[in-house]
Amino acid sequence: MERIVAIRKNGVELQGVLNDVTTADHRAQITLNYNQTSLTKTADDFFDALRQIRLELETQNAMILCNGARIDAYPSGMSCQMSLGRIVYLNQTGQPAKQKAAIFDKADADWVASVAEQDKYHRDWLASLLQ
Repeated sequence: MERIVAIRKNGVELQGVLNDVTTADHRAQITLNYNQTSLTKTADDFFDALRQIRLELETQNAMILCNGARIDAYPSGMSCQMSLGRIVYLNQTGQPAKQKAAIFDKADADWVASVAEQDKYHRDWLASLLQ
């Protein structure tokens, strides 16, 4: 499915086009085109493919402004299986996962973080559930 997405590069918001498809072998593929740049990544689910795109964007000092890039966003194993990772939970410290969001829907830049920051938040959130 093709959709318009926002990209922030060097503090400037740009418009990009993201296309997500399921390949013939049931893998998730994302292509992002923006500012004369084209990135394509394939993975077992869309969340992982988006993470690969985000890692590439980080090397260009850019980030995609979508729910899948939010610091508090992470899919469950079941979500990855049922929706191929198109749905994430928006987690709050000390609270069980409840609120869901579509990974490609727009997110405010204040919530968007690097892949490493997102991973750390997820580990900290998991630990907060044990306290």
